[in-house]
Amino acid sequence: MNQVQQYAPSSLPSLPLSPTTDVPQGLPPPPRLKPTLDLTPQATTAVRGGADKDDVVQAVPNAAIFNTLIINNNNNNGASTPSTPTSPDVPVNLVNAGGGRAQGSTQPYLLASRYLVTRALDSATSEAVHLPSRTSLIVKCLPTRTAMEVCSQHAILGEAEGIRPPLELIEGNEGRSWLVIAPHFGDLHSYVRSRKRIREVEAQRLFSQVARVVEQCHRAGLVLRDLKLRKFVFTDANRQTISLESLEDSVVSGTEDILEDKHGCPAYVAPEILRAAAYSGRAADMWSLGVMLFTMIVGRYPFHGCDTNALFLKIRSGDFLVPEWVGSRARHLIHLLLQKDPTMRPTASMVLSHPWLTRPPRDLSLRDAMDHYVPRLMSPQEQQSAAAAAASAATAALLARTYAVPVFLGL
Repeated sequence: MNQVQQYAPSSLPSLPLSPTTDVPQGLPPPPRLKPTLDLTPQATTAVRGGADKDDVVQAVPNAAIFNTLIINNNNNNGASTPSTPTSPDVPVNLVNAGGGRAQGSTQPYLLASRYLVTRALDSATSEAVHLPSRTSLIVKCLPTRTAMEVCSQHAILGEAEGIRPPLELIEGNEGRSWLVIAPHFGDLHSYVRSRKRIREVEAQRLFSQVARVVEQCHRAGLVLRDLKLRKFVFTDANRQTISLESLEDSVVSGTEDILEDKHGCPAYVAPEILRAAAYSGRAADMWSLGVMLFTMIVGRYPFHGCDTNALFLKIRSGDFLVPEWVGSRARHLIHLLLQKDPTMRPTASMVLSHPWLTRPPRDLSLRDAMDHYVPRLMSPQEQQSAAAAAASAATAALLARTYAVPVFLGL
């Protein structure tokens, strides 16, 4: 038995994947998650509420197992294939395949006897490997109540397009649980930042998917609140399809749609959140959509300041400038979404029917070709030659029109 097989038990009991703790009041019970991995009785076991912590989280005594899994995870005859998060063909949430421990990694540990958690991505999210299938995944550690709410909100949405449900919910004690999530190919924020900005034709394709996700959530009674580019991730290596990574910041607003909490990213926060005690959650989401659209096309936020207070002053004023080279339809949609009066903003369904999304942008090739174009300074001789060539071309065009008129009139 090798070191990998030592931590991949072959015969473990199978239990239901849905935890049995009480559901937060006002939410439906969490769904029975259907993992796409090999979670047969021979390969895995589920963890339920009240389980011993030692059965949920186990330290890995030998750090060599970490290196072994990194090498064997590729399943290429034992050879390691180096990869980087910026590679278009490899999801960013894979275990570092170069061998050794990646920067920022912590001591690996076993989760529920079948997931090897390898490297922390942030305070709540880590990379992991599903031991039986050697599949790279993401695990997110959340308060149990939050994890239960996320599962319940996915149950409300059902099979919604462009929204990634968790593959599994693992409940531990001490009020913490883990959501197992499929890997992705980078988030939209990093994609826009790496390209400075994206062309309107590409922004149309991506933004329409974002607006469709928001429309589905609003129709189901969910307000996303912390809506931003970083929340959307690519699900394919060609960066054609995006989906919402998580619902953990969303709330059920119901038909009244009145929220009072101050929640969101400073650059995306709506002005009414900074002023009023109560506000419309859906309208605030539409403001965030406008910030996302502006940032995708222009390459910067519409409102910015030297600190948070200065930023909030700009947002309260509602004054921003769209560059002249942005198409008229895109400019119109941006101004609709970034209106100070929340009652004047369009709904998500109205955004999907806007001409900028239903028709291609006009003069797209010319606008993109001339964008950031710096003409070369010509010498006096070159200027004289260019002027003479232009005069000659104008004379030839005039003569052509003069001789063409009798023929056209039939004379």
